[in-house]
Amino acid sequence: MGVLAHEKAHGIKRHPTAGEYEFRKTISLAGRDLLYHYVDVANPHAVIFLDENSELPDNLLDTPVEEVGRAFQAHSRFTPTCGINVEFVHELPPDKYEMRVFERSVGETSSCGTGSIAVVRAAYELGRPAGDWVNVSQPGYRLHEPLYFRSF
Repeated sequence: MGVLAHEKAHGIKRHPTAGEYEFRKTISLAGRDLLYHYVDVANPHAVIFLDENSELPDNLLDTPVEEVGRAFQAHSRFTPTCGINVEFVHELPPDKYEMRVFERSVGETSSCGTGSIAVVRAAYELGRPAGDWVNVSQPGYRLHEPLYFRSF
């Protein structure tokens, strides 16, 4: 039985936009022009790699997570979805990522599981990881994740 047949047989319903992604999108907010990657893993995420955004600090400690995160929430592009989770990512090659997250309707949190998956998906789609595993570290969580996105 295929995945879709299994889901139908068991009454499993997918989030309508789960799995969608759009890369290299730009947005002007908080006095900055930012590049982000939209990834939906049953909830929407904007993944921001610091090395792609010269208008942000090159380290997570000095990144204005609250300011930029709140500006994303207020932008008309994201009000229909009640906001968007925003991941700020610093890459530590090979295949290691540190992140901070601003969660919609909450603010900055110490960890976000779907945020980790969004970071891995964005990194993979951009050709960043060199191996088959990646590590994503957050202030309150660390993920060691295999790359299974080849099946999408």
